Amino acid sequence: MTHERQLSLALPPPTDDGDAPLIPARMVNEWVYCPRLAYLEWIEGEWAESGDTAEGRRVHARVDEGGGHLPAPEDLDEEMTRAKAVTLSSERLGIIAKMDVVETDGGMAMPVDFKKGKRPHVAAGAYEPERVQVCAQAMILEDNGYKVERGALWYAGSREKVPVVLDDELRALTLEAIFGLRSAAASGHRPPPLENSPKCPRCSLAGICLPDETNLFRKGYPPRPLNPSDDPALPLYVQTPGARLRKSGEQLIVETEEETKTFATAISATGLDSYMGLYHRPRHGRPALALDLMEPFRSIVADSCVVQAVNNGEVKLGDFVFNGPACALKPGGRKAFMAAFERRMEQETNHPLFGYRVSMRRLIEVQARLFARYLQGEIPTYPHYLPR
Repeated sequence: MTHERQLSLALPPPTDDGDAPLIPARMVNEWVYCPRLAYLEWIEGEWAESGDTAEGRRVHARVDEGGGHLPAPEDLDEEMTRAKAVTLSSERLGIIAKMDVVETDGGMAMPVDFKKGKRPHVAAGAYEPERVQVCAQAMILEDNGYKVERGALWYAGSREKVPVVLDDELRALTLEAIFGLRSAAASGHRPPPLENSPKCPRCSLAGICLPDETNLFRKGYPPRPLNPSDDPALPLYVQTPGARLRKSGEQLIVETEEETKTFATAISATGLDSYMGLYHRPRHGRPALALDLMEPFRSIVADSCVVQAVNNGEVKLGDFVFNGPACALKPGGRKAFMAAFERRMEQETNHPLFGYRVSMRRLIEVQARLFARYLQGEIPTYPHYLPR
């Protein structure tokens, strides 16, 4: 049974070949908040943890455990019920939602979505992206035969329940957002970044999106410091394959392998193939593109690390083993050199184009992502790193 106020859907129906997955209602929220963020997360599969996302997951942990039972539409009566973690979908809309809570009373259903922060004091009672997400959940319930008059948002920070009015304007905005996200997915074109938006500095994907860096080429806006943290006690996530974690005094040391792998990892994070190079000839087991991007960094990273390790006495003649004209580092010498390399990776420098200070490791990642943006046509030129 469709709600009597349900608008006609002026969208193409989802494909029947099974290749187009249903879009989560949460991604519709992200699309209204920032189309580029939704595209990066849903289409390109990017994700970065932050204090905000960790806190949001903690708030949802209780409702995600499930509980209660959502009766079938024909079984609803005057008794009030409450079901947690209800997953429903709509083939007509091409979306799916895991609803935090669905309350039923008097034959009506109401989706309740949980948010970690405090209630915003705005005219509509909540921000537009959150209201759109609740509306999408309500429309899914209606397509599954439930009657829905309103939705609600529960703000854990202020412990307030805010009603969401499902009027024609909100329904039209929700349908427009669904269509926009599906169209972007079909086109394969990444939306442009927001311009001087206050949303960007605290966004967990700012380091992947590079909004200000991209806008420098498009609009000439200078980059801002991103991801300021008001909580120094954040979790540490080590995602580099083969990385090792150890403690030295009060410091945690993350050790990785050689320099080439550092570049190969940065390239792989952008979606490019590190083995398909431009100048170095591809061959089996040779990350040609990593070697290409490594060339401007070779003197400042590799060569200087070797010179520093030798001059400081960290690597000595006794750290080598000789066999005729050939020689190789012993395990102790290799460990000393890798320690010097890791120190260099953590040293900060000024980005030659953007002006902000970053570690060498982060600089390598930024350059790899800028190179991918250049190949994808998002920026007109690739800004090479030229050390002094």
